[in-house]
Amino acid sequence: MPTLQSICKEILDRFGETYPRDESLQPLLKAVFKQMGLSPESHVDPEIKRILGGLLNAAVGIGVLRTKFGSVHGRGRAQHNARLAPRHARMAVHATSTIGLFLIETYTDRFAESEDRPANNVFHGSCRSGRS
Repeated sequence: MPTLQSICKEILDRFGETYPRDESLQPLLKAVFKQMGLSPESHVDPEIKRILGGLLNAAVGIGVLRTKFGSVHGRGRAQHNARLAPRHARMAVHATSTIGLFLIETYTDRFAESEDRPANNVFHGSCRSGRS
């Protein structure tokens, strides 16, 4: 399963955009949201604005949890005893999946039809809504 950062980078690659200088989750997501017209400020509907802003906020929280509780950046002495409750870990996993799938489906629905290359990478097998 691709990471959320991988999904963001793949989308930016497909648009021919460079990555932000800081390639952490929040800047990558902001760049992808902007590129695909998903920035909360670009929507008139207040509920859509709220949800899109919530997705960005959730992603920031996920990045913080990953840094604080994950092993990818190494763990100091104090972090060895810090554990995330299983329900919080599941919440982070499901939120990450929701954001990633939303980005893949948005890209596929709005932009993939104009591409002439096969979907043989991170988007291969992504859920399509069945709409043409």
